[in-house]
Amino acid sequence: MSGRGKSQKSMALIKAAGRIMREIEPASVRAVCYRLCTEGLIPYMAKSTKYSEAAVEGGAS
Repeated sequence: MSGRGKSQKSMALIKAAGRIMREIEPASVRAVCYRLCTEGLIPYMAKSTKYSEAAVEGGAS
């Protein structure tokens, strides 16, 4: 099964999440999302799994 892949914006979030996790290891998903928000990479701390998933995936890289 092939998909269209991840968008450039999603890939940028994943890379940023990975960078943040390396900087503040160990880090919770909430801490990473907060940093993404304060860096202007996400609009606000929304109740959305999209950002949490990017943070988790970024930690795996």
